[in-house]
Amino acid sequence: MQRIIGQDVSVNVISSTGGLVLSVQNIKSAEFQYEREVKSEEYLGQTTKKYDAVFGGITGNIEFHQETASIFTMINAINAATRSRSSTAETFNIVGTFRFQDGSRRVVIPKVQFGAIPISVSGRSEAVSFKLDFSAEDASIIAAA
Repeated sequence: MQRIIGQDVSVNVISSTGGLVLSVQNIKSAEFQYEREVKSEEYLGQTTKKYDAVFGGITGNIEFHQETASIFTMINAINAATRSRSSTAETFNIVGTFRFQDGSRRVVIPKVQFGAIPISVSGRSEAVSFKLDFSAEDASIIAAA
């Protein structure tokens, strides 16, 4: 079997109020990181440390070039939801689809909180880059149909 490569991955951002908000195009890089904190404690009379792991949620980022203006609609929606701070405010989910030879898997990240959203224009002949930094409480990995 061959390893999965970048062309076998797609990322979408889905809204709680209106379905697909952004089909991320031209992904340069994407990172999903399950955060863990390892705690250690030493006790008298024991020869080694004791370890515990605490789950800290999921973080990540997606860097991409976008061909449509839908990214600006999404940025406005994120800003509005962030300013609202209401329990009924719009929420966003990230869905990453990984197409393996033995079946696709989806990483579903619900209720994502976005950090800074840089827009980089590095030169006259360079594509404009967007980056989404995000954090969430948890993620699920499910089989994709």
